[in-house]
Amino acid sequence: MRRAVAVCAALFVLLVPAPPVAGAQNEGAVLRVASQTPWLQPDGTWELRLQVAGVPDPESVEVRVIVHRRVSSRSQFDLTLDGRGLGSTIRATTARLSEWPPDAVGARRYAATAGDLDLTVTGVYPVEVVLRERGGDTLDRLVTHLLFLAKPIDGPRLGVSWIMPVHATPSTTADGERRAPALGPLSTLVDVVQSPAYAAFPLALAPTPETLAGLAASRDAATRQVLDDLKAIAGDHQVLARPWVPVDVRALVAGGLEDELAAQRRRGRDVTASVLGVDPDTRTWVAGEALDDAAVRRLRDLQVDRVVVPETDLAPVELSLTLAQPFELDVGSPRPIDAVMADGGLRAHFTNRGDQVLAAHQLLADLAVLYLDSPQRERAVVIAPPRTWRPTRAFLDAALQGLTSSPVLSGMSIGDVFSTIDAATVRRGAPMIRELATSTRTAALPASRIRDDRGRIEAIGSTLPVNSPEYDALDRRLLTAESADLTSATRADRLASLERGMQRMVDAVLVPRSRTLTLTAREGEVPLTFQNRSDDTLTVLVRLDSDRLEFPDGTERSLVLPPRNTTMRVRVRARTSGAFPLRVTLVSPQGGLALASSRFTVRSTAASGVGVALSAGAGLFLLLWWARHLVRGRRARRLVPA
Repeated sequence: MRRAVAVCAALFVLLVPAPPVAGAQNEGAVLRVASQTPWLQPDGTWELRLQVAGVPDPESVEVRVIVHRRVSSRSQFDLTLDGRGLGSTIRATTARLSEWPPDAVGARRYAATAGDLDLTVTGVYPVEVVLRERGGDTLDRLVTHLLFLAKPIDGPRLGVSWIMPVHATPSTTADGERRAPALGPLSTLVDVVQSPAYAAFPLALAPTPETLAGLAASRDAATRQVLDDLKAIAGDHQVLARPWVPVDVRALVAGGLEDELAAQRRRGRDVTASVLGVDPDTRTWVAGEALDDAAVRRLRDLQVDRVVVPETDLAPVELSLTLAQPFELDVGSPRPIDAVMADGGLRAHFTNRGDQVLAAHQLLADLAVLYLDSPQRERAVVIAPPRTWRPTRAFLDAALQGLTSSPVLSGMSIGDVFSTIDAATVRRGAPMIRELATSTRTAALPASRIRDDRGRIEAIGSTLPVNSPEYDALDRRLLTAESADLTSATRADRLASLERGMQRMVDAVLVPRSRTLTLTAREGEVPLTFQNRSDDTLTVLVRLDSDRLEFPDGTERSLVLPPRNTTMRVRVRARTSGAFPLRVTLVSPQGGLALASSRFTVRSTAASGVGVALSAGAGLFLLLWWARHLVRGRRARRLVPA
């Protein structure tokens, strides 16, 4: 009997499902920051709003908010971003998630005053937020920061110069067609930046001209609206001149492609000015790729006298504080160039993944740490996000709200950083001189191929009308193929497509096939008919070459070829009678690019003066010989007897 009961119990355990485990229900729990108060002062309230997803039963989980002691250095701050080096606890609050009911947008609110948290000293305080099973395992966790100011500041603010990239993947396709850039991030950017709440913050716009051209070429209403908004923003902010596409200056200079760098800069400046209706700042170069001394010297030749250099590109030196002042950059020439550093730590907060609101507040906290490093000195930092960063409304709203409302930070243009912030010094007031880091990375550009393609483009361009869209398209395709955003394989594909396009343009010009032309006199004209299968009127040079023929009008003539057929009559003089080769070649007016050629045979049937004289002499000799022979014959018949 007992055995039967045991068997039934075992079957019951196997067949009846076990009650769900709370941890299994909440395995997909996610914790995010919806918003938070950027700056807390003694009489204020710090509010943290949290988005919690993946929790079916709010009663089964709890939220723990832990305020840690303020950070003492930037290196410690960096550790807190990963949840390390948090220091001792000042105040911890634990509550069931159900105790914080969601608001209209689903966010759950935590609030505390400075008094509630026992805050009395200005500083940046790490705040750890833990979502966990009630009394059990952690489900998710994040670290944000509370920025507390115990009293109003009595010194200068920290200048913040934010270089905002306006960039999208190339709108010029490999075959030269244009498509509108991806509007999502660009639309978000202009929509947030043009908000009246942020209009006072002086962003430095760094638009990619190729992106601007793609916007301008589109007829889509939404795209045109984004461009109109961008024009309005550009009128109120500093606009930096950029190359047509992002380029590796070091690779261009190392490959002997200085002219390409100049072309990138020239086209970029002109497009930015025409599309946005502003004169961009051409004095300042914002380095996106690593520089070397030769690259900076070449930029100086292009009238650049200020550079923004990524922190990682500078040779390391021992500094007690983060460098937040202009300095001199030694590039191996008699005179250093003025420079500022784009802070690498600030750049790291611009990511396309994760909690965007949290990332923005971590950026603000990083800036607060920098301010507190030396609050009595006039300093400024430069924020240069990677161009691959895709701005989101959540990040921009949180960051710009914190910047515009900050009591310790002040927006500043790049020009103001150089002109109003004292340059960094070392011992006895000598100017700080930094050097670029040594890099072993080799240039990856196919320099000889690019140089050859440039030569062909210029040669083809000399055949086309002034301001020809065909030349513009070829130039645009080559410059786009030089983009630092392209892989070697993609660049090779673009160059191959460009070269096929140029060959099609060359093949549009035809010379008649080889044939025989006959001259019935010593000098005459031979007709040559050329065909232009393009839609443009072309200008070419016709070159004539023959060992036995003379050309009274010269061996080279300019010829205008409208579409379809054009006949040119060439004066030719034959030195003797016979058949002689004539080579006809069409070349570009500049660059000597051969467009088409053919070999003709010119047959002369007219005798020369010497020939006529010889023939006349021979005829006279024969006539005299015949007459003499006739006379002798008559005399002989008379002497014969009958």
